[in-house]
Amino acid sequence: MNPILEKTRQETLAKKPKLVKPIEKTVEAGKKVMYDEQTREMAVQQLSAGSDPESIGSAVAKLAIILLNQAKGTMPMEVLVPAATILLCEALQFLEDAGSVEVTPDLLDQCTMAMTSALLQALGATPEQIQGYIDKARGGAQQSAPAQPAAQPAGGIVSAAQGAA
Repeated sequence: MNPILEKTRQETLAKKPKLVKPIEKTVEAGKKVMYDEQTREMAVQQLSAGSDPESIGSAVAKLAIILLNQAKGTMPMEVLVPAATILLCEALQFLEDAGSVEVTPDLLDQCTMAMTSALLQALGATPEQIQGYIDKARGGAQQSAPAQPAAQPAGGIVSAAQGAA
């Protein structure tokens, strides 16, 4: 794995030592969705729809929300962002291996902000709350966002992947 992405993965897990197992379980379920024969083509299309940070971050956020919805209330909300961050690293590694992007700290930061913004929108945060999170990330004021995901249809592959992890 790219050293920038590996460092991010390790730091993400180190921040939540008590949640490593559920984070890893969620990441494995996400990777199964990304790489499964039935959904690989969709994942490739979504990721290669654009190699700009907004497209990449949005694609990973969509995957994370699908995983959250498929967990049917069993995934702690504290797992969502760390798992999505590691899945973002997986997606960036995939794109780098395909020659679509060159991972740099700046690209990772931009993708992370785009992913976080897309996650917050999917969870029902207002633009003001999203701006508050951005400000907080940059050292500004703190606001809170609701923790209810948007409705997604149930699907067997994610549930099966989570059960197998």
